Amino acid sequence: MKYWILIGLLPLTLTLPAAALAQRIAKRPFKGANVILLNTDESAVYSLQLLATVCRKQGYTIDSLTQDILITTYRPEVAQQVDRQGSAPYRFTAVVAMKRGGATALILWATRQEQDTDGRLVERQIKWNKPSNNSPDTACFIRAQQLALAYPNGLVRYSKEKLKY
Repeated sequence: MKYWILIGLLPLTLTLPAAALAQRIAKRPFKGANVILLNTDESAVYSLQLLATVCRKQGYTIDSLTQDILITTYRPEVAQQVDRQGSAPYRFTAVVAMKRGGATALILWATRQEQDTDGRLVERQIKWNKPSNNSPDTACFIRAQQLALAYPNGLVRYSKEKLKY
């Protein structure tokens, strides 16, 4: 049995019932998709540990890793490579969405740190746009996608979910 892991960039709380996930899953990213689902055959704890290893191998630092959540440290250099208008750090978050038997479903998403009009730092969730858009958000979503695709024997899907943060 497989589980879904959602991978993302914000430290958000998933507020969607697990049964609702199956209603919005696609094999390819689509405009407005904001989460990546990663279905694994491993336990939740092992799935997050393995995803953390994948993140480290791709040069990301882990900020937090528990049995339910993985959060990378903000990485300004990612934004500098894709955003010529200035640095806007990104980070990824993965949470356990479902556990059944020995399988896990993870949800992964990304967030971008920006300054609001009052000069305060705020996090904004990244959404997919077409690759020709070449926006910082699309580039960051592609990086999250690369993490999910590097997970050994994982099944990757995409969805648009309401996340509370």
